Amino acid sequence: MNNFQPIHLYKKSVQIVFLLVFIPIFGQEGLGLFLNSSEHTIMSETLNEKRKYIVSLPNSYNSGITNYPVMLVLDGDYHVHSASTTLEVMSKEGQIPEMIIVAVVTDENRTRDLTPTKSLIGYDRKDNSKWQKNSGGGKQFLEFIETELFPEIAKNFRTKNYNIFVGHSLGGLSAAESYLTSTLFNAYIAIDPALFWDDNYIIEKINSLSLRLTEKKRFYFSGASNYNDTTQKIDRMRTSHELFYASLKNAGMSSQNVKFQILENEDHNSAPLVSLYYGLKFIFKGFTMESIHSKTIDDIVAHYNKLSNNLGVSFLPPENVINNVAWSRFNSNHHDEAFEFFKMNVKNYPLSHMVHEMIGYAYNNSGRSKEAITHFKKSVGLNKNQNEVKRINELIDRLEKQK
Repeated sequence: MNNFQPIHLYKKSVQIVFLLVFIPIFGQEGLGLFLNSSEHTIMSETLNEKRKYIVSLPNSYNSGITNYPVMLVLDGDYHVHSASTTLEVMSKEGQIPEMIIVAVVTDENRTRDLTPTKSLIGYDRKDNSKWQKNSGGGKQFLEFIETELFPEIAKNFRTKNYNIFVGHSLGGLSAAESYLTSTLFNAYIAIDPALFWDDNYIIEKINSLSLRLTEKKRFYFSGASNYNDTTQKIDRMRTSHELFYASLKNAGMSSQNVKFQILENEDHNSAPLVSLYYGLKFIFKGFTMESIHSKTIDDIVAHYNKLSNNLGVSFLPPENVINNVAWSRFNSNHHDEAFEFFKMNVKNYPLSHMVHEMIGYAYNNSGRSKEAITHFKKSVGLNKNQNEVKRINELIDRLEKQK
């Protein structure tokens, strides 16, 4: 990709591993093969134009009352599939919470939207007026996100008061601008960001601002280690990254909240796949409880209470993680402890068909048919998958005949 223009698909060596990520999976009805995604349009008064965005909901969204953090992804038409797949895998493993993704489409307005100042000088210090001639609309774009887009999302979806900003290249520059000036976002992932823009404008901004707004935020940014076309490009990119990091450290920012990572063997186009994973791990460090299968309920509740206090918003123990712990105890013949965990999930996620199904199986395996039928019926009432409903109804019929 030249001159940090619109992002192309990742290089062939990465496509082998993430082949399924790039399959088009959202249609007019908003339901895809892997993702619960939908396309939307909003008329922006700030930008005086219509803007498209994609919303990708977690799998559990339609079967509960949970509120979810929101992850904003710039260059959304390029990154929504890989971001959604990454989130799905990591949340199922209990590494991060489930989230709503809001992916903003930038296309022909990209340079205007993602640059905070007007500049015609590129990374090579040459005149790049052809693609930078309409630069400098970044502040209006961030205003659109804060005052129009996110209020729209909050009105139409169940959101939690925890927001993450993800941007690549010029999008990473936009993330850095928001990090220094916005109160909307709690955490940021800037992927190989173009911090050199306008002779290191963003770095100079650090030195002229009070960093009060950044004290409790987490900021992860990555740098590629391979730029195939020129050494000058990597020199300017790497220098700007290191200056930005040094400036934040000199201003007193803690390494607990800021991390810079050089991605060995990655280039500008492959960096997003790796960066999103490491960035989310950094933002939600401590979300995974070590040796959770050996912990008591009180230990687990205390862990997630502490995590919630650190992040400034409440997070419950993940449903699928607690199910795994419960079955581990059950299969080890610690049935009383197992039912404590199953019941905790029912309490935390009362409208999840899965928690009722799991405790139903546990009761059934314990010979307690009455309790099993009760929870199986609740699961059926909450489940929209007709194949699963049919299977569980058949199980209920067999149990009732055995009474």
